[in-house]
Amino acid sequence: METLNFNGITCQVVRRDSRKISIAFHSGRLRIVLPRHIDPLPIIGKHKQWILKKHEWFERQRLLAGKL
Repeated sequence: METLNFNGITCQVVRRDSRKISIAFHSGRLRIVLPRHIDPLPIIGKHKQWILKKHEWFERQRLLAGKL
C-alpha cells in the first residue's frame, strides 16, 4: 500500500489486479483503489474538487463532535 499527500490530505493507494477504480473516504481517510498499472495522480487531479469538499465535510464533523 502506498501513501500520498494531496493538499495536506493523506491518501492511501491500494493497487489490485482488477480494472475497477474507486475513490472513497473511510473513517475520514481518503482511499483510492486502482489497477496496478495506473498512476494515481491524474485520478486524484480529476476528482480534486470532490475530494476537497468531502475532506472539508469530515473535518467539520470532527470539530462539531469535539464541541458536544
